[in-house]
Amino acid sequence: DFTISGLESGTRYEFRVSADCGSTVSDPRPIALATMCDPLTLPYYENFDNMAAYSTGDGTDMIGGAPLCWNVLGHTGSYIALYSTAAYLYGGSGYSIKFKSGTANTPNYLILPNFEMNISNLELAFQTRPEGTSASAGAFEVGYMTNPLIDTTFVAVEHYSYDDFSGAYEQRIVTFPEAPDGARIAMNR
Repeated sequence: DFTISGLESGTRYEFRVSADCGSTVSDPRPIALATMCDPLTLPYYENFDNMAAYSTGDGTDMIGGAPLCWNVLGHTGSYIALYSTAAYLYGGSGYSIKFKSGTANTPNYLILPNFEMNISNLELAFQTRPEGTSASAGAFEVGYMTNPLIDTTFVAVEHYSYDDFSGAYEQRIVTFPEAPDGARIAMNR
C-alpha cells in the first residue's frame, strides 16, 4: 500500500507507477485516477460549456462520458458522452450530454454529484429532447439512486416517452419527493 497526501478533492491526477522487485524495476506505467468529490452546495448549475469535448479523447474533465464528480453506471463511451456537435446542442453552441440506451436496451444511468443536503423537495430543471421521433427513441426517466454503483437502487420520479416531446428542446422540471439521506439525482435511459 502507498498513500499520497495533499491531493485536492474532485481532481484528476496522473501517476507513473513502477514495480520494484529487488534486483529489477519495471518501466513506469501511467495511471489516471480522480479523487473523491466533496458534496456540492446548492444552488448548482451545470451547462457543460467549460469542459473539454469528450470526443477529443483527452479526458481532462470527463470520467466515463460524464463530468468529474458525476457517475455513470452501465455503458460508457458513445452511450453517454459530451458533445459539441450542433445537432445535439441546446441553443446551438457549447456542449451537451448525449444520453442513449445501451445494446439490447441495457439501461444507462447518469448520476449527478452528491449534494450537502438531502434531495427531498429539490427541483431539477433541464432542457431535453429525444434523439428521434419514433418508438426506437425509447423512454427517459429522472429519479434518484441510493447507491450509484447498484442499478436496482434507482427510483423513478418522472418518466418521459419519445412522444412526450415535439422534437425540439423543452424545459422539464422535476420535484423530488421524500428521499433517503445520501440519495443522488439520476437519469435513466
